[in-house]
Amino acid sequence: MNLIVVVFGPVNGLLKKFFARLHKILAKQDLSFAIVLGDLFSEAPNETQAQETFDLLNGALNVPLPIYFGVGNHPLPAGVTEKLEASGEVCANLFFLGRRGTLKTSEGIRIAALGGKLVESDGTQLTTLSNFDANFTVNDARTLHGAHSTDILITNQWPQGVRSGSRIYLPDDTEPPSDAQCISDLCVALKPRYHLSTSAASYSREPFFHPATEDEPEVTKTTRFESLAAFGNERKERYVLAFRIDLSVASAITLPPDVTPIPFTISRKRGALPDQNTSYSRYGNGNGDTWRRPKRSRQSDYTKLENCFFCIGSPALQTHLITSVAEESYITVPRGPLPPPGTGSDLGIPGHALIIPHTHVDDKVPVEQRAHLSTNEYEEMQRYRRALCRMVQVKANGKLGAVCWEISRSHIRHVHWQFLPVPSDLISKGLVQAGFKVAAENGNLPSFKKYDPAKMVAEKGDYFRIWIWKPAGAAKVPGLEEGEEDDENGDETSMVMPIPSSERFDIQFGRKIMAQLLGLGNRADWHDVMQTEAEETADAEAFKAAFEPYDPALENTAETNSA
Repeated sequence: MNLIVVVFGPVNGLLKKFFARLHKILAKQDLSFAIVLGDLFSEAPNETQAQETFDLLNGALNVPLPIYFGVGNHPLPAGVTEKLEASGEVCANLFFLGRRGTLKTSEGIRIAALGGKLVESDGTQLTTLSNFDANFTVNDARTLHGAHSTDILITNQWPQGVRSGSRIYLPDDTEPPSDAQCISDLCVALKPRYHLSTSAASYSREPFFHPATEDEPEVTKTTRFESLAAFGNERKERYVLAFRIDLSVASAITLPPDVTPIPFTISRKRGALPDQNTSYSRYGNGNGDTWRRPKRSRQSDYTKLENCFFCIGSPALQTHLITSVAEESYITVPRGPLPPPGTGSDLGIPGHALIIPHTHVDDKVPVEQRAHLSTNEYEEMQRYRRALCRMVQVKANGKLGAVCWEISRSHIRHVHWQFLPVPSDLISKGLVQAGFKVAAENGNLPSFKKYDPAKMVAEKGDYFRIWIWKPAGAAKVPGLEEGEEDDENGDETSMVMPIPSSERFDIQFGRKIMAQLLGLGNRADWHDVMQTEAEETADAEAFKAAFEPYDPALENTAETNSA
């Protein structure tokens, strides 16, 4: 069923003009229903507006089709509230959504509405707000999460952060509308097809996609955020919008070409982020204890290799995680893999791995020798990464690509790369690249720049790097340079973002972005998904068996033995 919906910005009591405009649209379009955002009635009506409201309440104004309205910046007029309290309706065909409410239209469209402006709640305010007030609390917003999903979400205020990652700007002379984090959370929870609001200047954001979830493993939900100016405004800003909703659309959808990742920062009640040394406790003692650097003798702690969780020969290293060892580097599985155990049907294993060089940053090695070793390490780590891609290519039959990321900081004692298989369509549609670029912008970080995938980063210092690989035969990556065609090994691109050396940087940056893109937000923090040593050992053995035919370290061993 294909339905046409028309939406108007705040009418502010211009009822006769509004209905006249609606009649003109109806003469050209077969509309299903209409929505009025913000205030339908005037806060301080003049004599003409007061008469028009009186005529509406008494049936003297014809409402030509079903119209839904809620609460804007001002409470409803006393006469309107009295009529609603007495009969439950204003007049025929005019339906009140309430300050906070949900409904399902006769056509099957689900609507959720949250009107008014956010006020702080002391825990008792919910009982003092009527359905006609122009205020709402955080608890009001959270209550609407129970609707689980909706087609149209209407809010009087904007969701916080909605302009992040967008190339569409408000006019320079326009103040951004007031926003609220709880509205962002509501949009995330309901995943509406359309999120509608109001503003002095109209604003139409690019659609954004919602990450997949365990219940919906494919990315199927996108939201268009539209904000309309007041009806008949003097600036001639857009105040009317019409769109189609197809109720027959199945779960699989085609993502719009201009789609972006979800722009919101999801609020989560969580303690402070782990510092870098705590994060290295993935290679701790195996019983859940975390290593913390003693306050004394900071310099000696950095130079003692026995305290490094990545150094081969260090007592801190958990050897049962190691899956391959070469001359300059080795591979392990992580203690808290991002993909859940038992997943990865296209690969047979989670596939999350770490590629780690043998050399510790503070090893007592001459500078000229260290530079030579760095080149050897890099080339060998690249061979490992490409071998992992070949494994993914063959075992997943083109359904998976891969993302690999590295954090380089001047104070990191032992660098490592993280390798993660991901659905190839996320890469082909450009969603991985977009996800990292938007995250950098949201975090006020420097922009990503393209970099030759085969070359080392020339600048030694602080940066975040990502390699994005898609298998041969997958759809072309948006933005691929002319002449960069697939070869038999697939196609890859690389991006680098410099990190200000004086600023703190979340070392879980890459993992958190990938968790969001894969719909695994509950696994973004590896501390939350720690496994037992037996489970870790089983993962390592399964990974080792899958990787063995592609392992360059075994190829080198075979060549040495044959010689």
